[in-house]
Amino acid sequence: AELEILKILIARAGGKDPVLGEVIRYCAIPRRFNAEIIGVLRQAPDDRETNEDLFARIVNFSFARKRSDGTYTYTDSTRDLLIQEWRSSDKREQFDQLNQHLVDFYKGLFEKILRLEPDLTDTATILQRANPARHVQVTSIFQRRLVAPLLEAIYHKSLISAEACYKFFERLYQEQEERGRLIVCESLLTGTRDCLERLPDDTDKDRWLKWLRYWKARLKREFRDERRS
Repeated sequence: AELEILKILIARAGGKDPVLGEVIRYCAIPRRFNAEIIGVLRQAPDDRETNEDLFARIVNFSFARKRSDGTYTYTDSTRDLLIQEWRSSDKREQFDQLNQHLVDFYKGLFEKILRLEPDLTDTATILQRANPARHVQVTSIFQRRLVAPLLEAIYHKSLISAEACYKFFERLYQEQEERGRLIVCESLLTGTRDCLERLPDDTDKDRWLKWLRYWKARLKREFRDERRS
C-alpha cells in the first residue's frame, strides 16, 4: 500500500514535469544527494540551473530529510521501496548504469583529494620533527578524508552486485596497501563488510564475506608489523 501511494505521488509530480518524476526515483539510489549528485544521475553535470531547481523541488517532499552535512536523503522506508522497484527486471539495467555513474563520480572525487597529497608530503618531514603528535593527527585526518568517497563508491558497487563490490574493494585495498595507507585499508574493509551484509540473501554475499576474513587477517598482521618497525 505504501509503495502504491508513493507511486501515485511520483506520478502526479511526473505528470506536471516528467524530468522531476524521473529524478525523484533517481535520488533514492544514493545515500545522500544534492544538486551535484542530481547532475551526475542525469548525466548533465554542467546543467547547474536545472539541477539546482530539481534539488530545491525534491527536498520539499515529505520523505526528504536533511543531513548534518547539508545534503539530503529519503526516509529509510521510501528508499527501501524505491530501491526494491529499481531491482525489478525491467529497471535493473538502468539501475546498474546509474550506480556506475555514481561509482565513477566518487572515484573522481577521490582522485581530486589525492592531488593534495604532495603538499602534505612536502611538509611531513618538518612537521614530524617539530610536532610528531600533530603529524600523526594530520596524516590520519587526510587518510579519513581520502577514504570517504571510496566508501560511497563501494556502496554503489554493492548495489550492482556482491561480486562487483568485492572485486572493486580488492583492487582498492591493494592500491592503498602499496602506498602504506593502512587506516584507509581498514576503513575499506569495514565499509565493504557493512555493504555486503546489508544485501539481500539471494545475492551470493556469503561467498564474498568469507573472502573478507583473509583481508582482515592480513591487515591485522600489517598493523602488527608497522608497530614493530
